[in-house]
Amino acid sequence: MAGTMGWARCIDCGRTRWARTNWGKPRCLRCRSCASQIRSPETKARVSANQMGENNSNWKGDKATRQTGSWRATQMFPGPRPCVKCRAKGERHHVDGNPLNNVPENIAWLCRHHHMELDGRLEASLIAMKRGRDLSKGYRPTEKGD
Repeated sequence: MAGTMGWARCIDCGRTRWARTNWGKPRCLRCRSCASQIRSPETKARVSANQMGENNSNWKGDKATRQTGSWRATQMFPGPRPCVKCRAKGERHHVDGNPLNNVPENIAWLCRHHHMELDGRLEASLIAMKRGRDLSKGYRPTEKGD
């Protein structure tokens, strides 16, 4: 019976774990925590360096989307942090408007109100609310004033 599951004991720490087995023998002799400790720091550094940036199989390069840039910012700058203007709960704002530019100098922490004000979305949302428009559809005023 190939590819079944069974209980196996780690050869290093002796913990019992649920593991895949081939012909009744565990495929891995160590539990995950013991297996991760086997690598030397030099090996770990080399492996992670080989999987970063352009060497990563998920690298998008110039094909990265705005959403990807925003996601990267959330990973690089965990929050929330206080707004630089009013000290309320802040969110990340890309100063140059380019979400793919995630250098620390381009990230400012602003509360929702100041963020929308700086992006020009606050006025549009106030106009939409006065007219009873649904903001979830991304309403922005046209040049005609509607």
